[in-house]
Amino acid sequence: MEEKFIEQMLKKSIESIVINKIEEELEQEVKKFAYKLESRKDEYIAEVMKGIRIYHERDAGTLGMNYRIIFENTTRLEK
Repeated sequence: MEEKFIEQMLKKSIESIVINKIEEELEQEVKKFAYKLESRKDEYIAEVMKGIRIYHERDAGTLGMNYRIIFENTTRLEK
């Protein structure tokens, strides 16, 4: 009976250690991935902003301003 108790306690202890280690590694990987996405976010925003052009001209008949906003659609293939 005592052997089974020791065995059960060892199993629970090892299980607890393994679960904690896995959660720690998972948390580290999630942080790395989030950091990677955050750093790429600024690059994506810069790329989108490069593709936006705003032109304006004065309408002689109404003395108003006409604005033309052009969104350039670019596709980049990455390997």
